[in-house]
Amino acid sequence: MSEIIPAMLVDSEQEFRDKVAKMGAIVKSIQVDVMDGTLVKNTSWADAATVKAMSLPYRIEAHLMVENPAKAAADWIAAGAETIIPHAEAEGWRDAARLAREAGRKAGVAINPDTSIAVLADDMALIDMVLVMGVTPGWSGQSFQPVALEKIGELRRSYPELKIEVDGGVGFMNAHELAAAGADSLVAASALWKADDFETTFRELNEAATV
Repeated sequence: MSEIIPAMLVDSEQEFRDKVAKMGAIVKSIQVDVMDGTLVKNTSWADAATVKAMSLPYRIEAHLMVENPAKAAADWIAAGAETIIPHAEAEGWRDAARLAREAGRKAGVAINPDTSIAVLADDMALIDMVLVMGVTPGWSGQSFQPVALEKIGELRRSYPELKIEVDGGVGFMNAHELAAAGADSLVAASALWKADDFETTFRELNEAATV
C-alpha cells in the first residue's frame, strides 16, 4: 500500500490552518509546497517559523520549488521537517540534500516530467528518496503526465531499495497503477481538497493505492 500524503499548496496562513483543521488526526504526513515564483511560476505561503509554532502532529516533508534550496532547507530543518526535497532543476540542490543529511533528516530530490533520471546517477549516495513529478510544478489541478510511470519503473528496477514518491495529478484514476509501478507514497492535492468529505476521500484514496 502506498501512503497518501496531502499536499499543502496554499496562498495564506489561514488557508493552511483551514486545511489542518480538515485533516485532523487521520493524516500521518503532509507535504508543504514552498514556491518562490522563480524556479516555478507560482508562489505559495510557506512560512517555516509559523508552521513550527503550530506544533503539528504530522511528519512534514518540505518540497522546495525554489531557486535557492539550501537556504530554504535550513529554514525547514529548523522548523522540524523530517524530509527535505529540493529540485534537481535548481542549482545548489546537492547542498540542500547535504544539509538535510547533516541534520539527521531525510534528503530527497524532485525531478520534473522533462528531466531524465539519468541526471541523478552520480548523486544517489546523497539522497534517500526521489520525488517523481507527474506534472510540471507550479499549479494544482493539472493532468497527470504518463512519463512519470516510466520513471517509477526505471527507478525501481535500478534502485530496488530507494523510496519513490509521486506528486502531481494523483487521484482515483491512477493511484492503484502508481502503487503497482513501485511508488511508496503518493502526494495528492485536488483529489483531496476539492472533495466534499476530506476524511472519506482520504481513506478511499488510500484503499485505491493498495496493491
